[in-house]
Amino acid sequence: MVKGLKPCPFCGENVKLMAIAGAPYPPTYEVDVSAIDKQSDDICFVYCPECRTSWHKEARIESFPADTTEAWNRRVKV
Repeated sequence: MVKGLKPCPFCGENVKLMAIAGAPYPPTYEVDVSAIDKQSDDICFVYCPECRTSWHKEARIESFPADTTEAWNRRVKV
């Protein structure tokens, strides 16, 4: 179970885990971070609504919720 997301490193505000709903050029929706597990299969990215930063674990945007949140929270503090 994933516990949450660290704040945005650029502005310090809370970020959202977003998922892509389908293809081609699909809409996105917010993922409930507290409800995902290793079996979740949404393609996800992290988005900051305050400074509009988005972050993808992989260039192809093929990151699943648990992988994306773990990588985001593992980042090095500078």
